[in-house]
Amino acid sequence: MPALAKMAQSGGKVPDAINGRLACRVVLGLDATVQLTRQLEQLLRNVQARVQQAASVAKDASSSK
Repeated sequence: MPALAKMAQSGGKVPDAINGRLACRVVLGLDATVQLTRQLEQLLRNVQARVQQAASVAKDASSSK
């Protein structure tokens, strides 16, 4: 990213597309980690329930034909 910024500032041609990966490190306290875990578990439970509901609706629709 710094190389692209220098290229743009110097008037160089910046590529149309860039392939890469961004990464960061995050430090969380134990209480924040527990809370994040609970939130992620709740999110996954909601997603699982929606998938099961959609499967049930699809099954009901196919059996009523």
